[in-house]
Amino acid sequence: MGILLTKNIWVPLDEEVPINIINFILKASKVDLVLVDNKNEKKFINLLKKNNLRYINIEKLNYRKSYPISFKSNNYKEKDLTMIFFTSGSTGYPKGVMMTNRNFISSLQGQIKHIFEKVNDKKLIFGDYHNTSFVISLNILLPCLLLKGKIYPANEIKDKINPLNHIKKNKVNCIVTLPSTINRIKSFNSNFKDLNLHALLICGEPFYYDNLNFIINKLKPKNLFNCYGSTELSPWIFTYKFKSQDLKMIRKIGLVPIGKKFFNLKYQVLNQELRVTGPMVNNYLEISQNKLNHRIVDNKVWFLTRDKIKKSENLVYVIGRSDSVVKIRGFRIELRGIESKIREFEEINNCIVFLSSVENKTIIAAIETKNKNIVRRLEIFLKKNLPSYMLPKRYKIYSTFPTNKNEKVDRQKIKKNS
Repeated sequence: MGILLTKNIWVPLDEEVPINIINFILKASKVDLVLVDNKNEKKFINLLKKNNLRYINIEKLNYRKSYPISFKSNNYKEKDLTMIFFTSGSTGYPKGVMMTNRNFISSLQGQIKHIFEKVNDKKLIFGDYHNTSFVISLNILLPCLLLKGKIYPANEIKDKINPLNHIKKNKVNCIVTLPSTINRIKSFNSNFKDLNLHALLICGEPFYYDNLNFIINKLKPKNLFNCYGSTELSPWIFTYKFKSQDLKMIRKIGLVPIGKKFFNLKYQVLNQELRVTGPMVNNYLEISQNKLNHRIVDNKVWFLTRDKIKKSENLVYVIGRSDSVVKIRGFRIELRGIESKIREFEEINNCIVFLSSVENKTIIAAIETKNKNIVRRLEIFLKKNLPSYMLPKRYKIYSTFPTNKNEKVDRQKIKKNS
């Protein structure tokens, strides 16, 4: 917060990524000063010296000393760069996303209007179970401060893996997290009593019906939201508040809708692909520019999400990515549709469906399950529920899916190992 209030630019770093990635980020964002703790001073001292970078060890600061900050709100301009978030880099080097005051304030206004005003609770206690280099933490820290709530970040890895004890101990009642986190909680088969969730916000990955069913029957939040966006969108632009009357429709489609757009956004659907414009759309650093993702039309910057959507009863659903729609023997196949059907099988915690890069258009299903002998019974189930051309030809069984630094399922690693 000191970085933001003094009009500097915040570049969150992840200590767990390879050192060559950190070196890339330091150079790409032209960092002037690095904040470290004792552990990371020892770990990265050679890298910092090699790049002639100044650094401050925050554990050696004298917190008894006063560090007054004075600022005038009219000194802050909409276009001033405030943050640079780097994507996970799952397909190569990470992309640097430049976020201005206008970007994140517009997204924050949308969150307050479309989410937290509907929660209508003045005593929110937030939990954070993510790395601070992950943009999702922005959707926890800033709303918490604006709403005068409390925040309890998880400092131990065990609480990030299974946050239930941390939630109960600190009486956390507002959680923003991924479906991957819900999958982990589900797999531990824990005691879900004594939870008092006022708001549960799901984002970052496809939100399937099986996870929804688990949430409403076990976690039982008073308010449940599905939020959609990306780092390039500061990071949310759509939201849906769950209503019990929608359950039948959600079960039929297999996915929870992303709902309706934020008030300050415009969007188009071309060939089923979603593209958006508005004050939340930001740009990449020049060094990692991906021009394929942006279009300028009538002086407006449009971001091409590459997500394929459908509408049903005035709600928007993300049904897949452009690269998840394939054609096999003349049949158009939506791989996410196969995933949704596989997840209906009771003993499956998660699944990823993709085409083999070696065998010609062979459908492979990676399955996360505790039962290694599940394949035969799953095949029988799928033959009853899918046409023959949509049936996976091979299965890869995992007890636990690998995840990337943002705790999302590492699809690239799964594909590479299969």
